[in-house]
Amino acid sequence: MADNDPSDRSRPVNDAYTGMLLLSLLALVGGTVLLALDYKRYPNNPTDPFPKADLLKPLETVAAKKAEEEKVEEKKVEEKKDEEKQ
Repeated sequence: MADNDPSDRSRPVNDAYTGMLLLSLLALVGGTVLLALDYKRYPNNPTDPFPKADLLKPLETVAAKKAEEEKVEEKKVEEKKDEEKQ
């Protein structure tokens, strides 16, 4: 019956695990503070939070360059024909 005696209970001991728990709590609090400071640097109401990429623009420029090259080649062919006629 001595096992159930409330006066015999000892106080819990703080050991290495308690220290690691406190250290992880401090790391979480510090990380949260740093995250809040970083978040404050961004504007509150951006006009366009997700700018849309113009995906067709590179294709248009490639097509325009090809058309230019074809025109230059056609001019060269015409010049050669004119030279042969003379």
